[in-house]
Amino acid sequence: MNGVTGPTLVGILIGLVCGVPAGMLVANLRRSWVDVGAAKKAVPTARKGAWSRTREVFLLGFLLMITVALAIGARAHGTS
Repeated sequence: MNGVTGPTLVGILIGLVCGVPAGMLVANLRRSWVDVGAAKKAVPTARKGAWSRTREVFLLGFLLMITVALAIGARAHGTS
């Protein structure tokens, strides 16, 4: 050795090459874990909202079918 007791440039570069990807991996895993927890908590609310919208669409479709059936029946009987 040449008497250098502190970190060398090669040591710093090796640390960066190994540490930065490992840090990125840990950050991504932590963010994913938080997102999964938030998604699990949001699923019941989203499911309830989706079923509410689906019920509205089915109800509107049912009312539309009744209206069309009444209009066709009235037309067939000559009472418009």
